[in-house]
Amino acid sequence: MQKIISYILSGPGRGKRYLLILAVAMALIGAVSFFAEGNGLLKTQMFQSAVEQIPDISIENGQVIQPQNFYKKVSWTVQEKPAEAEEFQFVVNTQTDTLNTNHLMSGIYLTKDKLYVVSGSEVTVQSLENLGTVHWQQKDYRQFFERLLWVTTLFLWIVFAVLFFVVFYVSSLFYALCSYVLSWMMQTVRFSFSVRRRMSVVSLILAYLLFLPVSFINFYAGTGLFFTIVLILESLFLVRMSKTSLDKAE
Repeated sequence: MQKIISYILSGPGRGKRYLLILAVAMALIGAVSFFAEGNGLLKTQMFQSAVEQIPDISIENGQVIQPQNFYKKVSWTVQEKPAEAEEFQFVVNTQTDTLNTNHLMSGIYLTKDKLYVVSGSEVTVQSLENLGTVHWQQKDYRQFFERLLWVTTLFLWIVFAVLFFVVFYVSSLFYALCSYVLSWMMQTVRFSFSVRRRMSVVSLILAYLLFLPVSFINFYAGTGLFFTIVLILESLFLVRMSKTSLDKAE
């Protein structure tokens, strides 16, 4: 405890390094959770059965040469909870060149010479000429989705880390300002803003470490309780730091 107090009172910087470490760690937990859920979906019988129904596909000179005059629709649920279930479709339709996109569900649609990617109301159409010569086999589909899962997980880790750091940084500023109110109410020793920033960073980290194991049992504590815990921690630090500063002054 005394080491923490010493760091807050006279440590280097304002704690941004520790906020970055916390952000990276929290983002990693989220990314690992996403990967585990996605990897679990890839191993389900539903997904494996869906992949087995997708035919081998060959594309040359902007045209599907295999299979020809063919139609096959494969669909699977991408979310496990029934209330949030969303159907994803993979359709191979080489009986036509173009599709009416007004009522297409989310998924990937392949025609004679075009590839449609539909996500909600957004539709992207790509000419097969841009793909060059392609030969897809059933074993390639599973590898493709596995690589996509790895790339998406890495991307989410980076994005989450940045977002978490911004949130933590702004939160540390907010709680540092709140500490002025606590000091006024408790009549503690006056501290510089740098000291208050380090104190708010330490309080934030301790509060998140406290709430992290709770989140694994799906307990929602709410922002009000989290706010209260951070303020309690800051109050304890202010009292302890005031005592330490007065002892040194004597």
